[in-house]
Amino acid sequence: MDEGTLITAEQCYFGEMNRGHGLLSVSFDDKRLLAFLSRVTDMPVSKPADVNPGVFYGCHTYESFVIFTKTFPDSQTSRSGMVFTHAIIVEAKSLAKLCNLEAIFSLFVAEIPAVKPIRLQSLQISEASTPSLLIKDSQDALLPILEFLLSAKADQYLVIPLDHQMPALYISLWNTIIPSLRYLLTFRLSFNPNDIQTANYQLYFTPIALLPRWPQKFLYDNNKSAHNPTPHSIKLLLQDDEAAPLALFLQQLNYTINDFKSFQLCELAFTNYVNLTHISNSKLLQLLRLIIVLSPSKTDGEPIKKAVITKLIQQLDQPQVDNFLLLSLANIDFKALHISPSVLSSKVTFMLTSWWKDEKADLLQETLQRRLETQESSWWITAIDTSVEQQFNKISAADAKMSWILWQTIEKAIAYFWRFIKRDQSAENKFIDTLPKKLNKQVRVQLLPLVKKQNWFRLHASLIVQYLRPEQAIEEQIALTSTDKPSLTIIANQFLPTAFIQSAITYKNQILIEIALGLPVEMSELERDIEVENPQWQEFILAKLNQAAKQKRSISEFQSILTRVLDSLVDGVPMSDMLLSGFAETTLADLSNYNQRASVWEKLSVSVREKFLKATGSSLLEHLITTADLEPVLKEAILSLNIAEDYMRSHAKSWQDILRIFELFPSLPEQFLIDHINYSRQIDTNVNAIRLGNLIKRNNWRNCATVVYQKAGYNDSYKPALSQCLDLLDLWKRLKVKYTFSNMPGTWSMTELEWLSHFENLCSEIYEEETEIRIIWKKAGGDLAELRNKESAKVIWHYALQDLKKGKMKSITFEKLVQEMIINVPAKREQLRILLSELSAITTIR
Repeated sequence: MDEGTLITAEQCYFGEMNRGHGLLSVSFDDKRLLAFLSRVTDMPVSKPADVNPGVFYGCHTYESFVIFTKTFPDSQTSRSGMVFTHAIIVEAKSLAKLCNLEAIFSLFVAEIPAVKPIRLQSLQISEASTPSLLIKDSQDALLPILEFLLSAKADQYLVIPLDHQMPALYISLWNTIIPSLRYLLTFRLSFNPNDIQTANYQLYFTPIALLPRWPQKFLYDNNKSAHNPTPHSIKLLLQDDEAAPLALFLQQLNYTINDFKSFQLCELAFTNYVNLTHISNSKLLQLLRLIIVLSPSKTDGEPIKKAVITKLIQQLDQPQVDNFLLLSLANIDFKALHISPSVLSSKVTFMLTSWWKDEKADLLQETLQRRLETQESSWWITAIDTSVEQQFNKISAADAKMSWILWQTIEKAIAYFWRFIKRDQSAENKFIDTLPKKLNKQVRVQLLPLVKKQNWFRLHASLIVQYLRPEQAIEEQIALTSTDKPSLTIIANQFLPTAFIQSAITYKNQILIEIALGLPVEMSELERDIEVENPQWQEFILAKLNQAAKQKRSISEFQSILTRVLDSLVDGVPMSDMLLSGFAETTLADLSNYNQRASVWEKLSVSVREKFLKATGSSLLEHLITTADLEPVLKEAILSLNIAEDYMRSHAKSWQDILRIFELFPSLPEQFLIDHINYSRQIDTNVNAIRLGNLIKRNNWRNCATVVYQKAGYNDSYKPALSQCLDLLDLWKRLKVKYTFSNMPGTWSMTELEWLSHFENLCSEIYEEETEIRIIWKKAGGDLAELRNKESAKVIWHYALQDLKKGKMKSITFEKLVQEMIINVPAKREQLRILLSELSAITTIR
């Protein structure tokens, strides 16, 4: 070996100085280190007086140094029990390069030097020197120690007999163990358990005679593993040939073993890696964690890390994935591994999606519970969140049902899910449709504020009806929304119909009243609760009334309510004009049987009163015999509100009913009867015809008599009526009846005055010019000289006819004049012939 492979070590002597233990010689100047050495180079104070351990060794660590000591009993001192100690100090990093500890132990003095110079020289040690087997069957002897070191806990220690093989045993242990662990092989001499300092040492040597003082469990037993096979871990620890793959494994991971615990981790990681092909999920996860611990740098261990990740992905692609594997990934930081988190995220997301689809509530519950317990952000959390977000992007009924299950089993699931649920009506519908019949209180407490904030009114209503009485639920729902009809309907369905209607009235809420109107309840069931003086009840009654009318249902059940309303009105209680108007529009408007009818009219508004009057009047007219008991306002209404006219129109085929109305109400207009006569084809009986004629005559209705005259001209059923009112016709119509109407009862003739008057008018009408008068007068045989010259035709005729009547005209007679006019005036021939006939009965002027 060349000089470049030498290790520098420092040394010092400790022994008696001024009757105490102190520094004698030294090759360095580190006061703190020397102070430490002063404590570990002396004889332990617990040494029994009768025990002489002889020469003994120790190995100690201080900061970055490893200290080896060799102690001699010193009998040449001024006091007994003193020792001399030679200490060799080496830096731990340099010591790891040393192949054979004998190179250091050979530097110890063989005996107490006679001369102890104050300043010693540093020592030079060769790194490479071939280790020798110092004790027979060294491996068997080392097994108990190695097994202890691998399994010992912090408060455990091993007591080894102090004999002649002690240095050789320790050197064999040091030489064969993994170099990076050598600095941990500290030991010291101890005489009883009170000397133990497990924080600094785990190996203690004690004189054989003192072994009985120690607990048996801490004693070294050389025969313990004599016939047992050497464990694989110890073979690796002792750098057996089998250790080469482990060394390569750790080299690829760029890891150096620094303590026995980490050795165990390396051995476990290596064993799992060797069995990677058939490894279980739990072992695979263990391997992942170990690799991350052993090789946190992403640049190290690429082949190993890729192989492990490939195996992980294969396991995640299995049809039936162990949920333990998925959950455990949450605590693994993949930054040190050769993989993008997105690859694993997609696997996790796909897996959760399949669980949602297959309704695997137990797996989802366990996974989401772990997600909510994990606070730090990671790829795993992102993957879970992505899966949940995708699931709720378009929520199905199955998703909603699963949500209810998870919400009731995972404490914080509601707030978590709410981040991803779309706030639309479709989602609300799904949750309502799948709502469990009984929800635990914890879920309600968490969910209600979120539902309120989102304005999911129907879901809110569906939740509160599970634990609140209907009266409380409606109060809480109205506090949230007083206008959302669907949600209020949900609560309404929990009420008895009558109770809900009462609540709707109490709250004065229009939406509640609308809902109440749709409930299957009869007014008779409500009558006991109705307060007709309450404006809200009045509105409700009106709405129910309109509803019944629209649905064409019987409204007879409202009769008693109307009576109560009218009674209250008569008593001075204000009533809604709209309600009264609503009743007035129905068949209930007939107050003919209402016992306070006379008092109620003045309480009604004009428009409402007219409606009630019309309905009542119309009803009364059906059976009215006398008007003596009718109140004036009702009489007036029958005449002024078309009640009578409407009655006659509806009874147009019954002359008896028509005549009864006119007989009851003589002040009815003549035109009403004229219209009816014109409408009617015939009169049903002679009795009614005579009643009609008497009615017309009694009321002196000339126009009506004229209409009867016209009808009688072609309808015999009217002739009895005409005979009763014939006097109301003008002369000519009476003459026409006499000479042209057949089957006319009774006789009648014109008087002289009537005849002259009618003839004079007819002559004046036909001959308006004097010339025409002179011509017809001459044709009839008259003397023109007899005619007086007057200013008008009417005057000429008047004087001419008067003179003729008095006999002053000798050449002409009334008969000749009429006959000549019949010949000359065809248009008036009928009238002239009638006059000629009547003239025969008037002997005084012929």
